[in-house]
Amino acid sequence: MSTSAISHQKKIQHLLWRAGFGPSPGNVGQYYALNINQAVEKLMTESTESVDINSVPPKITAKLPPKQYQETLASRKEYGLLLKDEKTKLNVAWLEQMANTPAQLREKMCFFWHDHFACNIKNPLLMQVQLNKLRKHALSYFGDMLLDIIYDPAMITYLNSNENSKKHPNENFARELLELFTIGIGNYTEHDIKEAARVFTGWDFNNKGEFALNKEEHDDGIKQFLGNSGYLTAEEILQIILAQKQTAVHLVSKISFFLCGKYLPKDIITELADYYYAQQYHTGKLLQKILTAPWFYDAAYVGTRIKSPIELLVGLMRLLKVDFHNPNTALVFQKVMGQALLQPPNVSGWGTGKDWINGFTLSYRLNIPRNLIQKDKLPYKLPKKLSTEEDEFDGDAETLSTMLDIDIENCMEFFRQMPREQAVFQMADFLYQTDLTHLQTFLQNKQNAFESQKLNRKQILVQLLSLPEYQLN
Repeated sequence: MSTSAISHQKKIQHLLWRAGFGPSPGNVGQYYALNINQAVEKLMTESTESVDINSVPPKITAKLPPKQYQETLASRKEYGLLLKDEKTKLNVAWLEQMANTPAQLREKMCFFWHDHFACNIKNPLLMQVQLNKLRKHALSYFGDMLLDIIYDPAMITYLNSNENSKKHPNENFARELLELFTIGIGNYTEHDIKEAARVFTGWDFNNKGEFALNKEEHDDGIKQFLGNSGYLTAEEILQIILAQKQTAVHLVSKISFFLCGKYLPKDIITELADYYYAQQYHTGKLLQKILTAPWFYDAAYVGTRIKSPIELLVGLMRLLKVDFHNPNTALVFQKVMGQALLQPPNVSGWGTGKDWINGFTLSYRLNIPRNLIQKDKLPYKLPKKLSTEEDEFDGDAETLSTMLDIDIENCMEFFRQMPREQAVFQMADFLYQTDLTHLQTFLQNKQNAFESQKLNRKQILVQLLSLPEYQLN
């Protein structure tokens, strides 16, 4: 593999897109001045602390609604609408944290783990609790995060662990634990699933969101699991799973695909899995090894990955300093593009790559920068095939000028520092990760128009952001 054709600037931007949500005009210069190892160290240092999101008000409870919302059908319906509104606000609070936090690596990996431990329930308090757990453990030991997840009320609800009883075992959580969360398909038997399900019988939680074991429904008999036999506890089940090298292989394959956009050669996967296993599944150490590896900056991985809807939207928020006044506005952008935070489509999580692109979504994605910068009208009615019974985006298009703020001056000041005779080319180098050979004529025409004052920097920015090349990172 060769990285000789990739400039240092492109390598730094590649790092900031893959290990975060893209470069910010305000601080990208600090990263340009560093070598790759120093830049990775800076990302790690800025992500040392985990900052919780606490947007959900105290009146939202973990299980039963407060008494005032239980008395009539109307009050129960009101509580249901309250849950929906607060979940939308939580969605936007996280979106804004992704865009504004200096802890870009932690937030990016929290996003990864949210997809890995895909969960979608109506209660925003439980989703918030789970989200904060994922963020806390995002860069540390996977085993600690897994332990928190098996007792997590949101996951208990989503995978029906509270319906798992000694007489009527529910295998949902046990199956996903093995198939998706840890060891992967083909490395366990149906018997292992059944035995693991017995371990998680009696799982429940109280109205404060605290784990509660229903001892009468718990099966405390002898279990046989992955070659081990005994009165196995949940913690022991996890230890057995983590002792399997295949768990490291499965996780490394998924993490590296998330970062690289492609599956790595088998020898690199083996090397990384051995390292992850030896480091007791410390994700931060694994990331440092990947992000400082020369092959990570190979041309095969740079500018070849389609941005997920969240990456596209948050990247634009960082670039243009977007502030949503109406949470539903941010949710519409996500819904139409096919990826809404806290709403993965199923336990397998979201798709990737070309899954994000079709005739409708591509057109919509290409127009988002223009809509934001010019504050055009936003289509507020989802296409039928994308809408659900929970979506209430009916009515005429709304004018974005009343629904969000943009502070584009920071961005424009960054571009004004670029030499006038190279302005368009340098703007493109910053905005695009792809090779620009095929765009030379187009860029030269824009440069000529700029120098003759037919176009200004803002107009050029809109045009560059609206090209398909900006959809890649």
